[in-house]
Amino acid sequence: MCESDSDMVKKLPMNTLKLSGQFSLAEIHSWVCVCLPEIPERTPSGDSVNFNFLSTFLDTQLDCSYKKGEGVFRSDNISTISILKDVLTKEATKRKINLNISYDLVEETVAHTLKLIHPRLEYQLLLAKKVQLIEALNELAVHEQDLSFMSPEYRQILQESDKLQAEYKKQPCHLERLYDILL
Repeated sequence: MCESDSDMVKKLPMNTLKLSGQFSLAEIHSWVCVCLPEIPERTPSGDSVNFNFLSTFLDTQLDCSYKKGEGVFRSDNISTISILKDVLTKEATKRKINLNISYDLVEETVAHTLKLIHPRLEYQLLLAKKVQLIEALNELAVHEQDLSFMSPEYRQILQESDKLQAEYKKQPCHLERLYDILL
């Protein structure tokens, strides 16, 4: 989600990446577009640009402020800062532009991000367990007339098996993203 209003950014501990060098507003804007495809390719008018993002996956935030010769990127997710640094330096290197790079990494952001990841990871692992049970539960259902001996949880898994399996098919993507963030 892209938002041009700095009020959207919650008061959280934020990591900061600062870049400076001999680059134009158009150049740094094109580099940011490589990282954040939601941003329009055309360089905005004015002397500086500010975008705020909220991750729909983890609810983490990113604040991008840049102008000719300077860029400041703030996020409560250290992975976001790391990815931005890698992509922005790669793009600058392609154009043979030397960058001065500095970081301000805040330790509290790691715990904050892990708190956001934990329930999502727990949910994905529970989903995997439920899907593993479906085949065995279906086998029981075929051979038993009365399923009242099953726990309510197992009966619910049977009732929702199609929905659970459809959601599970999406899971590798979700789990991979969570693992990448953790790394």
